[in-house]
Amino acid sequence: MVLVDAVIDWFRRHAGFEALMPLFATLAGRVEEMAEGAAPNVRVAENLLEVRTMLAARAAEWKQQWRSEGRQEGRQEGRQEGRQEGRKEGEVILLTRQLERRFGKLPDSAREKIAAADMALLEEWSLRVLDAKGIDDVLG
Repeated sequence: MVLVDAVIDWFRRHAGFEALMPLFATLAGRVEEMAEGAAPNVRVAENLLEVRTMLAARAAEWKQQWRSEGRQEGRQEGRQEGRQEGRKEGEVILLTRQLERRFGKLPDSAREKIAAADMALLEEWSLRVLDAKGIDDVLG
């Protein structure tokens, strides 16, 4: 938009170059066609003011489309993060229950260590519970 405005202003200040206006209009029209993915030789604007209006409308559409795509990506990422957090929370609860069932009340330090662990470590510890003789055998 700023570029088209600058070209229009330039033509207003430089008399005698009016014959070049259709060339710039064609160029700006081609840029819009490429951005839309349109086939070549679709109607080309005959003057820069029309091109400016067309590009302003197109820019508003692009902005809305990008916002919509960004919101959709954000929702998907949020769902994925929520699922991961839910799985981790489930692993923490399950491991804590297994350890308490097997070894009795857990010390706060063990609870903190479990809460801070990543999924891979939680899964490894949950397997160690089967053969462990004590909490240190699992979390150590």
